[in-house]
Amino acid sequence: MKISNEKQQTKLMDLARKRVQLPNVPVELDYQDDVDILCIRFGQPVNSDSIKDDPEDGVIGLYEDEKLVGVEILDITDQMDAKLTALSQQLHQEQLVR
Repeated sequence: MKISNEKQQTKLMDLARKRVQLPNVPVELDYQDDVDILCIRFGQPVNSDSIKDDPEDGVIGLYEDEKLVGVEILDITDQMDAKLTALSQQLHQEQLVR
């Protein structure tokens, strides 16, 4: 889903900058709230050395040929962690009740 709300764009970009150093180029954002993924497409290819893929931190480079054209940041708002924690607590409570 394209993000047209400027306040939400700013919030997501602030979260992204905490996880990865972004180049100073125009970007296009696409946020998928059902899986909490932010896709940042750069307005032009950038030097791939400027961003390091970090799958453990949920940062994945997007390439066309060998040119870096964007990044995906998984679990950008940490909502998936919160959902998993809530599910784990629910399962734990159900086992205690039985």
